[in-house]
Amino acid sequence: MFVVFTGVSKKLETASKKAGCQSLQLWVKSASNHMYWVAASSGEDSELKLDKWKSIMNHIADKHTGHSDRFPKCAHGPIGERCWLEAGSKPYKVMDGIITSSYLLRDIGQLSPLYQTYYLEVFHNVVNHFAPKSIHFFHRAMLVRMYLSALHFNENSDKQQARTKEGRLQWRVNYPKAKKGATAAVKQVKVENTYGTFFIY
Repeated sequence: MFVVFTGVSKKLETASKKAGCQSLQLWVKSASNHMYWVAASSGEDSELKLDKWKSIMNHIADKHTGHSDRFPKCAHGPIGERCWLEAGSKPYKVMDGIITSSYLLRDIGQLSPLYQTYYLEVFHNVVNHFAPKSIHFFHRAMLVRMYLSALHFNENSDKQQARTKEGRLQWRVNYPKAKKGATAAVKQVKVENTYGTFFIY
C-alpha cells in the first residue's frame, strides 16, 4: 500500500505545479488520508474500496451525497469552508485523471486493511539504535542486540499519549524532512520510553 500511496501523492504534487493547477496542492494530503481510510474501513470488500475511493471526486467538488449504491454519502461530519474544485475545471480534470486511472483502480481494490509498513519502519529504527550500521558486530553480539531490539520495541510499541500536569493531552507540530519543512503536521506527544528489566528464560 505504501507504494500506491506515495505514487498518488507524487503524481498530485507534480500535477499541482502545472499552470492553472496550483489548487491541487491543497488536496494532496486529503487524498492520501482518504486512501488510508478506504483501506482501514472497508475490510476485504474490493468493490466497496473502489466506491469509497472514487467518492473523493465528488467530495472535492463539495458534493457529499449520491456517490454510489454501496457508499451513498460521505462519512465525515460537518466541515468548514474549503477551497473546493469546480467540477469540469482544469484542476478537477487533472485530478480525476490521476484518481480514476485504470492502473490505480486495480490496485485500490487490493489495498490491505492490516499490513502497513509504519511499524516495520519503527522497528528498523530501534534495530539501528541497538546495532548501528557503522559498527561491525560479530554474530553473537549481533544476535543479542537483535533480541534487545525486539524486547525494547515490544515494550514501547503501544505507548500512551502524554498529558500535562493538568491532565490535558499533549501535541506537537512536526515538519517532515520529506516535505523540506514546507508543510506541518500535528502529532501526539507520547510518554517516555521505558527500559524495564528483560528476563529471557
